[in-house]
Amino acid sequence: MVTAEKVAPMARKKKDTEGNDPPTKAVKIDRALASKAQMIATDRGVNLADYISDTLRAVVEKDWAKMVRRVGTGADQ
Repeated sequence: MVTAEKVAPMARKKKDTEGNDPPTKAVKIDRALASKAQMIATDRGVNLADYISDTLRAVVEKDWAKMVRRVGTGADQ
């Protein structure tokens, strides 16, 4: 049985209020994980970059806060 897969068009970078491209960084992730993330993003009607950024933001901010507290107290020395 052959099934069609929804494929989102390439996402365009969102510009800020002054029309500048947002600061972004290319990263490499596991291909299978990227494929799953793309399917989820397509299903939700968002682009892949926004989906990954929103998904990672909470984890990264939590780890960032922990690191800042640790470094600020000198616990790593």
